[in-house]
Amino acid sequence: MIKKKQNSLKKEKNKEIISEDRKKYLKSIKINKIKILVTQITLVIVLIVAWEILARTR
Repeated sequence: MIKKKQNSLKKEKNKEIISEDRKKYLKSIKINKIKILVTQITLVIVLIVAWEILARTR
């Protein structure tokens, strides 16, 4: 129980230490990862749809 409280206090201190530039950097990385994931999912869906269309037309 005591360790949990210490860990939560350390996390609160770490949040205060992070600079605004670092926060922007981390946010941009997170957004970039989301963009990549959306692109990958979209590409898979497009390929499956194209496959099905080509399979039905032949």
